[in-house]
Amino acid sequence: MLSFSISLIRSGVHATVIPVPEDLADQARRRFGKRVLCTINGISISCALQRSETIGDYIMAGAATRKRFQLRENVLITVTLAADEIPLEERIPEVLQEVLSTDPDGQRCYSALSDGKKRSIFHLIQNAKSLDTKINRSLRIIENLKRGKTNPRDFLKPLD
Repeated sequence: MLSFSISLIRSGVHATVIPVPEDLADQARRRFGKRVLCTINGISISCALQRSETIGDYIMAGAATRKRFQLRENVLITVTLAADEIPLEERIPEVLQEVLSTDPDGQRCYSALSDGKKRSIFHLIQNAKSLDTKINRSLRIIENLKRGKTNPRDFLKPLD
């Protein structure tokens, strides 16, 4: 595990990030890969180490992450990075698993996606507040996949 203390920073108009010191980011990539388990305030999430020419190494801290961890800009936090050893298949939202179990064509299209696109689908479904919305999103995403829409921006487009 690698630990450090830092404050969130605003990057651009809409993004807030957790900066990761370059030496620790390099160590984490060598030891754990790009995908890491990030623990803050005793809560862990799977995330990706990213790099930008303007801000260096960082982890995205979107609105849902900031709310979950109760994070605010300019407040010191302690971050621990570790290997993310939970297989992607164990992260699949239950409602999506149900949809896929009843739709062999949908399962085939879903299985052909990259892990990153699967994570995008998980995010879209898990961020829904109600169970009905999660179900509807799962159905729409799988239908769009079967129609050849594999760009994450198209996953929730209305069905024609």
